Amino acid sequence: MPRTRFTSPVAAAILLTLAVGGTAGAAPGGPGSIGANPTPTPVPTAPGNLAGNPTPTPAGPGDLTIPTPQPDPPAPAGSTDLAAGPPLDLDAIVEELEKQMHAGSTPSAGWSYSIVRDGSLVAGNAEGLARRTGDGAPGPLGRKFKQTTRIEIMSATKPVTAMAIVRALDRAHIPVDTPIGSYLPASWAKGPGFDPASASPITFRHLLTHTSGILQAFQDPDVDHTGWGNAWDGLQPLVASGAVPNVGAGEQYKNANYALLRVILPKLWALDGGPSSAVTEGNHGLRYLDYVNTKVLAPAGIAATSCWDAFDGMAARVYDKNNLGIGGSLVEYADDQHGECGGHRGLHLSSYDLAKLTSTLRGSTAIMSASARDEMFHGRLGWSTLSDRAGTDRAGLWWHGGDGFFGGGREVHTCVMNAPQRYQLAIVINSQTPTSTYQCTILKKAVNAGR
Repeated sequence: MPRTRFTSPVAAAILLTLAVGGTAGAAPGGPGSIGANPTPTPVPTAPGNLAGNPTPTPAGPGDLTIPTPQPDPPAPAGSTDLAAGPPLDLDAIVEELEKQMHAGSTPSAGWSYSIVRDGSLVAGNAEGLARRTGDGAPGPLGRKFKQTTRIEIMSATKPVTAMAIVRALDRAHIPVDTPIGSYLPASWAKGPGFDPASASPITFRHLLTHTSGILQAFQDPDVDHTGWGNAWDGLQPLVASGAVPNVGAGEQYKNANYALLRVILPKLWALDGGPSSAVTEGNHGLRYLDYVNTKVLAPAGIAATSCWDAFDGMAARVYDKNNLGIGGSLVEYADDQHGECGGHRGLHLSSYDLAKLTSTLRGSTAIMSASARDEMFHGRLGWSTLSDRAGTDRAGLWWHGGDGFFGGGREVHTCVMNAPQRYQLAIVINSQTPTSTYQCTILKKAVNAGR
């Protein structure tokens, strides 16, 4: 079982050239999906010359160079009590990860994991294929999966959106508990909850924690839900109908919470020097993407991304690991859907991107101030509501996963996790997981093996 462990603080800078066009997407799935709006279009490929399930050549650590071991770096300036906790055994974490990823009788089609600490890659591995020969990839079997292979990360987009929103609020000196109504498009009709004058207004915190009451609004049998969805024209009737925050009921997961944040982000950016012209259906997604790329990813040293791939002929695909011969699917936002990019899903990132991004967030103030970062973690803004529960095996862990399901049994699964001692983990799988275990559970078990 090949693996790579890195202990140098400079490892992240060595030979980390992003694979060109390494992306894929998936249809809405998992909790909170409200139907396709927008619905990225899956592009199935013919089986080609592949029959059955030949065993691919493992990619191993070939896209990264192992540096000379160095002592553990000190905690960086700007880090907080979020870095606290007992020491972790990195070897035990990696051993458990490898055991889980090689369990079961049928391996995942392709996968990678990355572990970053204080901005440096300290461990990781990649195996399988991002794209098979029958799907147009070169080589005897196809294009290898790497730690730098980008793919549509599904709902793991949400913590990236949360970073953008919390940063923008902090920069504009707007508290997280501020009602959102004034930041929605002025032309939209606003029902109860969305109207700034509502007795129980929906706040940014409500959207970030899925306590806005939007799920209940979708489930209300007395409401006409015609046209409701995650796109601009699907969110308008939702906002006009209204919703009542449900803080006492806990998280009620709904993608529309974060789709609305995509619409709102450009208005917040305008308060901090961003484009000042009207936010429209055609420009809001691209402004969201521009903000994420320049204000969130760039400070972490991560290349710009999008919700589609510029080189479809090279892009990674998603597979049914039990029937690789039917070929993979490329899923991305179509040309007429680019304006809806991001918010609840859609971004194309790699396991290394996700781990590096969250490491920058936790260990520095490059993305946002220390106080804003603390608010994001302590308030579980963008993280699973199950995160960091004292007295459980989730103590000191914050995470969010992403899941996509396609026709023909094709799947994609992702997760990004913050662990004690500033360890950041991320995993990307372009098919079913090895034993159908939830991918964030795979990471959680690995961290707990190292406690």
